[in-house]
Amino acid sequence: MGWLIKTLYVDDDPTLLDLAKEFLEGENDDLSVTTCTSAKDVLSLMRNTEYDVIISDYQMPIMSGIDLLKELRSHGVDIPFILFTGRGREEIAVDALNNGADFYLNKGGNPRVQFTELMNLVRHMVMKRQAIEALKHNAERFRAMIENSLDLIIILNPDGIVRYASPSVKKVLGLPVETIIGQSLESMVHEEDRSRFKPLLASVAPVPELVELRIRRGDTGFTHVEGSFSRSKDGEGRISIIFNARDITKRHSAEEMMKESEERYRALFDLSPSGMLILDENVIDCNEQAATLLGLDRSALIGRTVSDLSATEDAGNAATQVFRFRTDGTGNGTFAWNAKGKDGATVLLSAALKKVNVQGRPRLLFSFTQEPVTEPAQVSIADETCRTILTTTSDAVMLLDKDGIVTFHSPRAGRMFGHGPELTGIRMLDLVDLKEQEHLAKDLSASRQDAPVTSRRYRFLSRDGAPVYAELSARSIPETGHLVCVFRDVTGSVLAEEQALSANRHLAEAGEMLRQDVGKNLIALIGQLQLMQFHYRDGEIRGEMERAISTAQKALSSLDNAKAFSMMTGQGHNWSLLPDILMAVQGRLQGDSIALKFEVGQFEVLADELLGSSFEKLLRHMIVTGSNVKNVWVRTINEKESLVLIFEDDGAGYNQSDLDLLLKGDKAGHPVTFAAEVAKDSNIALEGKAGPDGLQFRWTFRSGRWRRLG
Repeated sequence: MGWLIKTLYVDDDPTLLDLAKEFLEGENDDLSVTTCTSAKDVLSLMRNTEYDVIISDYQMPIMSGIDLLKELRSHGVDIPFILFTGRGREEIAVDALNNGADFYLNKGGNPRVQFTELMNLVRHMVMKRQAIEALKHNAERFRAMIENSLDLIIILNPDGIVRYASPSVKKVLGLPVETIIGQSLESMVHEEDRSRFKPLLASVAPVPELVELRIRRGDTGFTHVEGSFSRSKDGEGRISIIFNARDITKRHSAEEMMKESEERYRALFDLSPSGMLILDENVIDCNEQAATLLGLDRSALIGRTVSDLSATEDAGNAATQVFRFRTDGTGNGTFAWNAKGKDGATVLLSAALKKVNVQGRPRLLFSFTQEPVTEPAQVSIADETCRTILTTTSDAVMLLDKDGIVTFHSPRAGRMFGHGPELTGIRMLDLVDLKEQEHLAKDLSASRQDAPVTSRRYRFLSRDGAPVYAELSARSIPETGHLVCVFRDVTGSVLAEEQALSANRHLAEAGEMLRQDVGKNLIALIGQLQLMQFHYRDGEIRGEMERAISTAQKALSSLDNAKAFSMMTGQGHNWSLLPDILMAVQGRLQGDSIALKFEVGQFEVLADELLGSSFEKLLRHMIVTGSNVKNVWVRTINEKESLVLIFEDDGAGYNQSDLDLLLKGDKAGHPVTFAAEVAKDSNIALEGKAGPDGLQFRWTFRSGRWRRLG
């Protein structure tokens, strides 16, 4: 058999055990026998050695062979078990087999004959178990293959009812497996394909043939699949039909696009006002206009060379132009051509050459018109100019269809997003960060309604997951639903800004440590001065100490104000919903007896996290310090590409020069100076205007620092 069969023999008779071991091992080199005199010791032996078969006596003290069998089966041990006993009663054999014994053998007779029979039985039991294990392993392996297959595997009864479906049904058809079990597969097939479905079930060929079908998806669309039907019969003779198919929707779409492209090409080719010849070495195709301009039938042009179609004096020049353009792309793409028309008359034409692919093979397109040479040259230059702009511009250009799919892109766009030529066919929204998909979708929708999107900044993800920050400008193409999108890569400036913010945070941390150290020393100094003041009775000395204590306390107060500014440089910039920030501020100002009136649109702004705190401080300052203030208005307006947030009241009494100094940072800790510092850190322009009609502050968020939500 090629391996050692490990046998455990259990019997309370040591003499019989020795005899059996000698017979079995002596006659068989591939048999190893371990003997055991007590059934109680079997489980402990099996913990250390893996046996292929167990032979056991029936009648033994403490635990019988049947009890041993029950014990083994209760522990999940399923190795072959042979009951070998001298008690030949039929009820013992029935009991043994009912409890999981694989065979029952009576002792007695010629020992050699008896042990030879036992040896053959052992071999048979082991080979049978190995065959069962192999079948079980193969079944598990095939099930794993089916369960993990990307292809669609469906098992039908002869009437076409689904009995089993692989998990890939969820991916291919968008349906949970349990929803199609018990359904007729025919009911899921597109009605135009059903006429072919029943014959396929009825006449399953010995060698399955590939067929294409459309099967309904969960979203009411249809999936194009390519597969085959095969017939199978199980061990009980039941017939099943196995449908194995793969999703070819993308391939089918590509083929449809290619077909449409071919049809468009043929329509353009046949209806072109220019004469067109497709050249290999000779003319292999031509349009009707070519025959008209040359005064020949289309059939007369097929198989001719350019030299054949040229006037005698120009045959060499035309042939040279074609040869040079074909071999190395040199020569004149556009040139004057003296063609030979009907009856040999010379026809002066303007000709142009272009390399094209026809059915996957490189060919030359030879086009010609009766227009002056300069006219096609101007068109060619314009085409070349557009092509040069697209291939050399530092901005990325994309054309999106009405579903937001990229149908065309410049080389720069492919490089920017890491997809190269494969960018075509990708949905635009799949390129942007999930957090910004909703904003981008709304902006693109607005652009389709002739509301241009200009210089909005988004966070995209390249193919390798790296962030790409880009500012987008989008314009719609009238009557098509298509969009032209231009992206300017600003990743470098954004990363530089993040690095600057990180440096500011480290600087703020160092400043805070220094502030705390100086603050502790000032507090200690104030305490020491107060103790000294207590001990001295001299009024002049106590007065000097009081002035020193006052100076130290002012320095400590300045440190507290400096802490607020250091916190500003340690904060990052985040996108925040402007109405939410102002609503929170309004809640904190509700105790003031002033009417706050808000007219704020749905905008998000990119700013320091202290922006809300600066709003609150500035509004509270307007309410508290203004003269006769009864109302404060907060509103937003759009100015060109900027968003302007306006705070204004109806009071009076503020001096413009004082306000200008505060905005320039003249007084640390002052609410106006605090707001100016926050605005500066957030790249927001903050302006103030004081006058007899009230006080006004204008927060201007530049392009890229705000975006509309509604």
